[in-house]
Amino acid sequence: MRALHSAHVTVSSYLADGLPKVGINGNAPGKAAATDLLGALMFYGLISGLGCLLVSTIVFGLGRYFSHHGSAVAGRVGILAGLAVAILVGGASSLINWAFGLGATI
Repeated sequence: MRALHSAHVTVSSYLADGLPKVGINGNAPGKAAATDLLGALMFYGLISGLGCLLVSTIVFGLGRYFSHHGSAVAGRVGILAGLAVAILVGGASSLINWAFGLGATI
């Protein structure tokens, strides 16, 4: 029953079109655990991106050295993938906040 009382919707909080106005509840139960979990996932995402970047750099270098075109191409693709992982994981919070702000204007 406690969770039902955390969402306060009163008659005065209705919008002009009759829809309830719902905001972010900063005191949600499990907030600390969810924040810790997402922080850990971001950490492991960055570590995996770094591992991908390192392994792909080695594959690219060896493929170029031994004139193996397939390995060199796979290494280049892996380098781009590792960089993309780092960009997406590092910018995930900003992307979500941007999309949330965009959705709030609707």
